[in-house]
Amino acid sequence: MTEKVLNFNVWCRLIFFVVSIAVLGGVLYREHLLLVLTAVLQREDSSHGLFVPFVTGYILWLKFDKIKKLKPESSVLPGSVLLVTGFILFCLGIIKNFSLFLSVLSFLIIVGGLILFLFGKKVFLETAFPLYFLATMIPLPPDVYNLIADWLRQLNTSASVEATKALGVPLYREEFTIHFPKINLFVSDGCSGIRYLLSYFTFSLVYAVLLDRKS
Repeated sequence: MTEKVLNFNVWCRLIFFVVSIAVLGGVLYREHLLLVLTAVLQREDSSHGLFVPFVTGYILWLKFDKIKKLKPESSVLPGSVLLVTGFILFCLGIIKNFSLFLSVLSFLIIVGGLILFLFGKKVFLETAFPLYFLATMIPLPPDVYNLIADWLRQLNTSASVEATKALGVPLYREEFTIHFPKINLFVSDGCSGIRYLLSYFTFSLVYAVLLDRKS
């Protein structure tokens, strides 16, 4: 009898969780989630996001047996803190150039808060990485993206110029234009390497988690 009551309790929590996520995602966050999906499908610097949901699903599948055995224990205070934090970030999402990033991040934080509130710390700890790994799908705010891209572009240009000089090749640099005796080269925005950096960073996280699981 006790086991049946426990199973009923778990199913009630699970149904409430799924319905809450469906309502939030389908009503309050619908526009922002669609924008992320559009960015993943259309922006070259976000194309790695196509694999992120599948990786998340795979990691959850690896943890499924362990999660299934955990007894749900509500963590009301920590869960409430995450829920309030997510709501605050959603309100801050009205800031220009940061709205998409903050809004979708707030959605993930609220989902984490619901997991804590309904299922407890142990379940949250097992699901935290795959949940927040989804944040790698969110395009960086334009100001942040451009700042990092410009810094990488400067770094790549300087390193290339110094390496070429070390080989004894005469050249003259003017910002992002490199003058050789018979040709001029321009270091474009695409040479910053930020697209590859974002992809490498995303999948290095997965590699680290899977490697830790095997060790």
